Amino acid sequence: MNNEIIGNTSILDIEHYVYEITGDNYGCSMKVSKPDMFIVKAWGKKKKKTNQTILHAMIGQATKCWDEKHDFQISQFEERIAAAEHIISLYFERYGRLRVVKKNSDA
Repeated sequence: MNNEIIGNTSILDIEHYVYEITGDNYGCSMKVSKPDMFIVKAWGKKKKKTNQTILHAMIGQATKCWDEKHDFQISQFEERIAAAEHIISLYFERYGRLRVVKKNSDA
């Protein structure tokens, strides 16, 4: 899972990436709702990958997000944004809009 994202590329964008489980000892079945299966099939067509590969990538990405506590980090960022917006509004009330100096295009 450490190589889940390489730069801005997901594992699904890696050429010839296909996740396969081989052997008779592996495998199970589970119910997947029609809307969820629609998402899996849509991404499968978009990325030209099998449903199994798409599900593997989705599970791997979800696990990574849980491990890295993305929900908690997002809430912290939202708090910082709210604080910054408050500071900006106070500045705007006191000093008004920032003055923008336009450059002369003839130079």
